[in-house]
Amino acid sequence: MFGKLLKYDMKYIFRYWWIVALTMLAFSVMGGIGYSGIIGESQEPLVQLFAILGFLLFYFGIFAFLIYYTIMLYVRYYKHFFTDEGYLTFTLPVKRSTLLNVKLANGMIWSVLSTLMIAVAIVIFIMITFSSDPDLFSSSMYYSDPGSYDISVAAVIIYALEILLWLVLYLFFGHTLSYMAITIGSVVAKKHKVLTSIAIMYLTNVVMSLINSVTMIGGVFWITNVLNIMPETSELEISIITGLFLLLICVITAVACAIVYLITLHLLERRLNLE
Repeated sequence: MFGKLLKYDMKYIFRYWWIVALTMLAFSVMGGIGYSGIIGESQEPLVQLFAILGFLLFYFGIFAFLIYYTIMLYVRYYKHFFTDEGYLTFTLPVKRSTLLNVKLANGMIWSVLSTLMIAVAIVIFIMITFSSDPDLFSSSMYYSDPGSYDISVAAVIIYALEILLWLVLYLFFGHTLSYMAITIGSVVAKKHKVLTSIAIMYLTNVVMSLINSVTMIGGVFWITNVLNIMPETSELEISIITGLFLLLICVITAVACAIVYLITLHLLERRLNLE
């Protein structure tokens, strides 16, 4: 049942997602062609105008794509649970946790796919923009002697894996937090459920942004103090400290994911009981 529900949700998003994605890529091509006028150092006013319009097209394409798929995910969640369609949804012989897991999996999949599409759009824009300078990417300013770095390859791999794990957890947390905000607004508010959900979503994102900023600043401050206290810290010890700090961030994010997930699931169960 999980697979069938996920397939149904993915089809709902895909109906127009591919159109918006191709439009974004087209804007990247047009933006790269237009913006290459500045890179070519042309002083013609018309060329400069096209360059500005090209960059605006590129920026607007990515921004519109982000807004589109995000809104579609959240609209799907709201309509599937908290409108007339929700009555049918909750009559399915499926656990509430499965219904929530489907929405989260759908959000994660489309977020990854959309991120890849945005990366492709950025690469297209850069390649077209700098096509007039074939030596740009072979310039020595972009490369350094590998021997100038003291950090080991093993440490880089560990850091990369920890950062990747954190990105996955944070992506999961972001979707869960937004779904929780929508659920709270829809369960608690008697009227204006959509506006209440948006307000709660905005407030939770502001709070989480502050917490993230404090956590990162505190972590950097802590590592700096450790290095100042132990000025003779070896490279291995620095690598271990940094790795433990990244691991701690992953653990904290995982705990936050679990808490928000359980709250959202409890609210969905509560909504069913109230009805």
